[in-house]
Amino acid sequence: MATGKIFVLKLEANGINIKASLLQTLECDSCFQLFGLSVTKEGSIFVAASDSSIGGIFMFSRQDCDNEELLWRRLPSQLLTNGSEFCGEAYGILDLGDDQACFTDIGHKQVKLLSLTHSNEQEAVKVSHVMKMAGSGNAGTRDGSNTEFSQPTGIRVEGKTVFVADTAIGRLRMVTDLTALLKFLATLNNFAKAFSLHLKKEK
Repeated sequence: MATGKIFVLKLEANGINIKASLLQTLECDSCFQLFGLSVTKEGSIFVAASDSSIGGIFMFSRQDCDNEELLWRRLPSQLLTNGSEFCGEAYGILDLGDDQACFTDIGHKQVKLLSLTHSNEQEAVKVSHVMKMAGSGNAGTRDGSNTEFSQPTGIRVEGKTVFVADTAIGRLRMVTDLTALLKFLATLNNFAKAFSLHLKKEK
């Protein structure tokens, strides 16, 4: 983080020891606060840099070449810039596949979904839209549909559930779609009413 560099290592194991060799060193346009890192299935690298004004969301595209020392383009594409309408201050990022990634925005105190599109010209990658997944934008600890975050940093996904580390309050927050659960509970309630189910002491 202090150097602002990303070191791409090749790991080899012989059953006893693990050996690492440096393949390539990548840099993000003079950014030093590189907190988020995620590799896509295709091998491209998302980077979230928290540097004010020059930081944001970057992407190193994987190159189609046989030279192991040049597997990634040396200059990344900057997809979002900190201090903008769509990105206050990027911190954590996670690739979701299908040209989508979710990231934590500690500036806007939200979790957001980033969707990409590919241009035919030189395989350029551009942002098609950014959507809020969770977070009202106000600092706080409230749960529910109007969720509040204090300092959303780390992010991981399991199935359709997003787990967010809210560092300032020392909590792991869970973002999930409750639609299926609500439908199930509504059906269960209708079933109970239809068969007059109730607790033992209730009339």
